[in-house]
Amino acid sequence: MADEKQVPRDVIVPNDVTHPDMTSLPVAESAGPSVSLTEHLLSSIVDLLETRVQGDAAVRHQKEKNQRMMSDWMIAAAVVDRICFLIFGITLVFVNLLFVLLLFLRT
Repeated sequence: MADEKQVPRDVIVPNDVTHPDMTSLPVAESAGPSVSLTEHLLSSIVDLLETRVQGDAAVRHQKEKNQRMMSDWMIAAAVVDRICFLIFGITLVFVNLLFVLLLFLRT
């Protein structure tokens, strides 16, 4: 048990990693294609990272755009709320004054 390699719990070891088949290469050619294979793998990793960065930038841009739009709509909602409050308040005061006026004139 002490000989077994201990993997920290926070390290995730993927089980579905596909490795290129290096056994089919002849020993004499293994140095040349190995380098090109390594370069190919590294370039594909770089491409994946670039795609990820571009995707993250697009998501961040969309979030900022949505946040600005939401802020604009919140301001518009506040303006409509104030206008409705003023209309309601003026109507309430006017109707109360009219009611009191009619009540006193009727007697």
